[in-house]
Formats: sequence, C-alpha cells, structure tokens
Amino acid sequence: MPSQFSEQATPSTSGKKETQTRRSFYNLTTLHQCLSSCVFRILLSFAEACGGVLPQQQSGTVFEECRDLIIKKVKERLECAIRASPYFALSIDEKATMLIIVVTFIGPNCEKLSAPLAYRNLAGMEASDLFASVKDTLEASLLDPANLVAFCADGASVMGTRKAMSDPQDGNNVARRLKAFCGHPILVQHCSPHKLQLAVEAAFHGDDYFKETEQRIRALFKHLKAHPSSNIDLVFWSELTGEDVLTSVSTSAARWLSWLRPLEKIHASFTALLAHLLYEFTHHANKEQKKTIQWMFLFFCSWEFRLTIAGITDVLRICFRSTNLLEKAKSLTAVCKLAEQLKEELDRYCRRKSLLADAMAGERALPAGDLGRVCL
Repeated sequence: MPSQFSEQATPSTSGKKETQTRRSFYNLTTLHQCLSSCVFRILLSFAEACGGVLPQQQSGTVFEECRDLIIKKVKERLECAIRASPYFALSIDEKATMLIIVVTFIGPNCEKLSAPLAYRNLAGMEASDLFASVKDTLEASLLDPANLVAFCADGASVMGTRKAMSDPQDGNNVARRLKAFCGHPILVQHCSPHKLQLAVEAAFHGDDYFKETEQRIRALFKHLKAHPSSNIDLVFWSELTGEDVLTSVSTSAARWLSWLRPLEKIHASFTALLAHLLYEFTHHANKEQKKTIQWMFLFFCSWEFRLTIAGITDVLRICFRSTNLLEKAKSLTAVCKLAEQLKEELDRYCRRKSLLADAMAGERALPAGDLGRVCL
C-alpha cells in the first residue's frame, strides 16, 4: 500500500481496524469521483465520527493511486483466467504509435470471452517492433505461448494476415514471428470487417466516375470547412427548400464505409446545396474560388450524380450493417453465414426491377417522365 496511507491511518493497536480504515480511504476517494459534493461531505463526516483520519492529499493524486490499484487487480484476475484457459487467441491493431492487444479465451463455464489485454507504446512500425510488443505482453502476463492458437489483425503487409500482401517465404511479419515464437502452427485470420472494407474500396476505385465523385465531395467539405460563413447560407437555403442542413463531416481516406454519412447528408440537402453553390459563385467567390465552385457545381448538377450517390448510399448502408454484425461474430461459421447473407442482399438490390437499378446498371435510358419519381 502507498506509504502516505499507512503514515496517516488512524493509530490503533488492532491490525484489523487499521486495515478497515485504509479501505475506507480508498472507498471515499473513489466515491468522490461520482458523488455530488454534499453527499461526499456527509460521508466524510461519517468517517470522522467513526474515528477516521483523512489523508491530507490532493484528490487527483489519491484518485490516480486508487485507479492504478483497481487496474492492477483487474489485470491480475484477467491474467489468471487466461492462464486457466486451455488455449487463447490474440487480436491486435495499431493506431499512430500505440498498439492495442485483445485476447479471446475460454471462461470457467466454457464460454468464449474477449477482453483488452494491453495498450502499449510502439518503438516503431516494423514487424519486429509489433512482435516485440506482443511478446513482452505475453511474458509480462505469464501466458504460455504454447496455448496460443490463433492470431487476427488487419490486412497490412507487416501483419502477415493477408496473402496478397505477404510473401509466403518471407518471415518478416508478425504472424510468422508468432508462429516461430510459439513453436507450432497457429490460425492466422484477416479481420473480416477489414476484408469487407477492402472489397468496398476496390469496387469504388475501379470506376472512373466514382473516383471523380470522391474528388468533388472531398473538395466540397474542404471548401465548407475553410468558409464557416457558408453554414449561414446553407441554413437559409435549407429552410427555403424544406431540406436538411448540410454540415461538414469528416471522412477517412482509407475507409470508404466512412462515406455513408456524408453521402446521406448530400442526398438529403441536394437542392439547397446547389442553390448555395450558385449563390456563392455569383456574389461572394473570388476568381480562384469561382473555378473550384464551378468545377463542383457542374458535376453535382446532373441526374447522373444524384442517381449515383443514391445508389452508393444504398450499397454502403447494406455493407455498414454487415460490418456491425461481423464485428460481433463469434465464430468463422458465423462470418461465413454473414458473408452469404451480404451477397444475397446485394444481389437482390442489383436485380430489383426499378428505374434506379436499370439506370445504375446502364441497361436502358431513363424515360424523361419518370425522372422526378425516381430522384425526388
């Protein structure tokens, strides 16, 4: 226990009473973070009435000590539970200079359990750095590598989970280093939601019009972010057209599924967006800005664009639902079942007899009289 608690604890010849007092200090400092000040003062009065002597420390320091103690105990229990399991699996993912390690194991009632095992700083992003962090975590937790049976990560070449990105003869990846460390073969799995993300990205980047759509939308949100006053004009046009207000939202260059929300917003405020761009081009933009606005406006102001974002939004919405389900899948059998369901749902969408489906497939031109019914 921290020395300051033992020094300021209530003097007593009874070891039991001294232990109870120390526990009271920890309980009080923990409650201080979640109770109102008046309730906490009542608890302090009660402690003093019982003969307790409160430590004279800053609440932040005491809270950090209590937090570290709780984390230590929880981690010890988790490590004991993993050691009691006949086998376990690891999932890892890096973010910036950090590595998160999640462990999956069999609980005492034969149920499958998953929990974060470590969140560590990385010395680098090479396979040796990632493996060293995983190896140190296993050794610090006293986990037997002989019980490691599976490894899951994203499709980066350094992970070794994606065949297309890894040379089978190359041992310079985390998966192969883990196999050598364990001394036996392990099941290497490419993260299923990440697989779906790559499939969506490959599909969209394989079409030139989709690439142009992506460029214009990125330019649009960059423009709105650089000109906050545009929001006032967008509110005006939204009220006039009865549409939603288009606000700037973030998108990920590496994750096409992050485009679902932006495309939904553009589709829901389509007329107001065009009115805003036209008004800004006419009254506010300088010569250079006019070029960018004209470049966006002429592309957006077409049935092809509106039909395209409607179709992309429908497909992304289907894929996004599948991604959420894949993240909760507890077996490879469940993943395969979800993959088949996704194929069937996308196939039904493509085969659905509708003007939008025909237009997206390019089977026939849209009849002029039905444009309003399709797009509005």
